[in-house]
Amino acid sequence: METALKLIDNGTLSLRNAAKQFKIDKSALSRRRTRSLVKQGRKTSLTKEMEVDLSDKIKIMAKWGSALTKPEIQAIKEGRPGKDWFKNFCKRNRLSQKTQVYYVTQILKVFESDVEVKYLRRKGFKFIFPAIEEKYFINKSDIEMKLPEPEIYVERLSECSCLPSSANPVRVWYC
Repeated sequence: METALKLIDNGTLSLRNAAKQFKIDKSALSRRRTRSLVKQGRKTSLTKEMEVDLSDKIKIMAKWGSALTKPEIQAIKEGRPGKDWFKNFCKRNRLSQKTQVYYVTQILKVFESDVEVKYLRRKGFKFIFPAIEEKYFINKSDIEMKLPEPEIYVERLSECSCLPSSANPVRVWYC
């Protein structure tokens, strides 16, 4: 086959004559000559680089305690992909769906290792809990009693993407 390809490239033989002379299928010789390895089926929704980038970001967010849910990941790809795309995406990038409890424990692990939380614990604050996206929540009565500037630690309620929509981060107490 290599000899036939060299003769075709030199212009000595035509594709059809080379196929006859070397007893090789004409279409196989043509494919080999153009070296186009066309995969069957439709093209993937995201390129390989985009998928790797997306999976890396998902892993980082999960490590930080704010993992994306299935609908949030599906919304990233335009056209709202189905269950098969999500399942295959997870398989290709070695991702798995964790339970909500896993996310909360990851949040608390990251939260407890924070320097500011350690400082507040040493100051005597007992009821510190994560706010995920913003600052930390601490018990309002503790703010009024122990901090000279209570406006620094204002209690703000925000939704947490890793908890059910009805749950509020206030319910994630850690003492």
